[in-house]
Amino acid sequence: MATQGVDALTISDLELDLLIKAIYHRYGFDFSHYKRDSLRRRILLSIKKMNLSSISQLIPNILWDPQAFERLLEEISVPVTEFFRDPDFYHALREKIIPVLKTYPKIRIWVVGCATGEEAYSLALLLHEAGISHHAIIYASDFNQTAITAAQQGIYSDKQIELGEHNYRMSGGQKPFSQYFKKNQMHWHISDTLSQHIHFFVQDLTQAEPMPHLHMICCRNLFIYFDKHLQVKSSYLFSESLLTGGYLALGPKESLGTQLIPKVFQLVDEHNRIYRKWPS
Repeated sequence: MATQGVDALTISDLELDLLIKAIYHRYGFDFSHYKRDSLRRRILLSIKKMNLSSISQLIPNILWDPQAFERLLEEISVPVTEFFRDPDFYHALREKIIPVLKTYPKIRIWVVGCATGEEAYSLALLLHEAGISHHAIIYASDFNQTAITAAQQGIYSDKQIELGEHNYRMSGGQKPFSQYFKKNQMHWHISDTLSQHIHFFVQDLTQAEPMPHLHMICCRNLFIYFDKHLQVKSSYLFSESLLTGGYLALGPKESLGTQLIPKVFQLVDEHNRIYRKWPS
C-alpha cells in the first residue's frame, strides 16, 4: 500500500483481515466479528496517534512491540464511561432489581466491558446502600489491560466525581456521593467499602466460557461494536451463565436479538433493556 496522508488513508477488507489475523495469532484477541466500520475508524485513529502513514506499517509495529499493541487496544476498546452513566438505568435497578436481589443469600454479578471501573463501583454502591453488599461479589472484565489496571487503582479526578455526584442524585441517591471516596491531593480514591466486593480481570469476551450461577449481567455499550454473529453468540453465553430468574441488563442504547425472546428472556424494562431469564 502506498504511503499517503493519514486523512486520506483507507483500509481495504484484505488489509483489515490481515491485521485481525495477525492480532489473533500473536496475542489471541479475536476481532473478526466486530463491526468493520467502527473497527476501521479506531484503527485509523491509532495509525495517526502512532505517527504512522499506513496500515502496512502498523502490522509489524504491533507484532514486535507489545506496548504498541496495548496502545491499539486502548483505541479499539473505547473506554468511555462514568459513574451512574444513564441515571434512569440505575434508578430502574434500584426500583426493580435490587428488591429481588435482596431475597438471595448470595449475589453474583458480572460487569462485561467494565472499562476503568465506574460502572462496577456504581453497582457496588447500590448494593451497599441496599444493605446486601456483604454477601455479594461483582466480577468486572475488560480486554483492555490498561483500563483494568486503572479500575483496580480506583483513582478519579474532581471532574469525574462531580459528574458522578450529579448522576448519582438523578438515579435516586440520597447520601453524599463523596463519602465513598478518600481525597488524596488532587485525586479521589475509591473506598474499601466498595472495592472489596469487586474482582477485576482481563478477558476477551469473544473467547469467554460461561460464568455459572450469576444473578445479573451488565453488558452496556458493547453490543454496538459487535456484528450480528457475535451479538447472538454473546447472548447465548450470558444465557448459559445466568441462573433461572437472573437479569441481563443492556441499557437504553442496545437490545437483545429476537432469537432469544421469548425463548429464554423476558423483557422487564423496555426503556433500559433489562431482561430476565426464564425457562423455555
